[in-house]
Amino acid sequence: MFKNMLLTSAVLSTLTGCATAPDYVTPENVETTQIHVTRDIKAPLIGGTSTQIFNMKAFKKCDEPMQAGNTRFMMLVEGHPLMTNFNENGVNVPVGKPLSLFMFSVSGAMSTCSGIVKFTPESGKNYDIKLNGDLTAINPYCTTELWSMPEGSDVAQQERFEEFDDCQS
Repeated sequence: MFKNMLLTSAVLSTLTGCATAPDYVTPENVETTQIHVTRDIKAPLIGGTSTQIFNMKAFKKCDEPMQAGNTRFMMLVEGHPLMTNFNENGVNVPVGKPLSLFMFSVSGAMSTCSGIVKFTPESGKNYDIKLNGDLTAINPYCTTELWSMPEGSDVAQQERFEEFDDCQS
C-alpha cells in the first residue's frame, strides 16, 4: 500500500515535471541505432490509451524522486482525440551510451501501469521495446521486453535490460 502511494506521488510529480520536459534531440556526429516501441495494451473501450516515454538522465527506482533534465522521448496514443503521437516511428540514440527510459501508460478510465528500464544500445543492432499489459484488470499491469535485430537481418533476439523496475509491486 505504501509503495502504491509513493508510486502515485512519483507518477504525478513526473507527469507534472515532464509535461514541460524538452523533446529528446538525437546527438549529431555520433554513431546511432534506432529504438522502436510497440504496444499491445488491453484498455477500456472508452477513452483510449496513451504511453508517455521519457529519457532519464540516470536510472532510478519507481519510488525515488525524478531528477531534473529528463526529456520527452516518445508518446504513443490510441483513441484519444486530444493527444497526438510523438516519435512514434522510432528514435535514433547513440550506441555505447546507457539509455534509461520511464514508460507510463494510462487508459481513459485512469488505470495506469509504468516501468523504468536501462540498457546500452550496441553498434550494428536496432531495438524494439515491447509493452504488453491489461489496463482493464482489477490490478492493471504491464510487462516490458527488449528485442534486438542485427542490421540487415530479420531475425529478432530477446535481450535483457541492465536494470528494470516494473513499478507494480
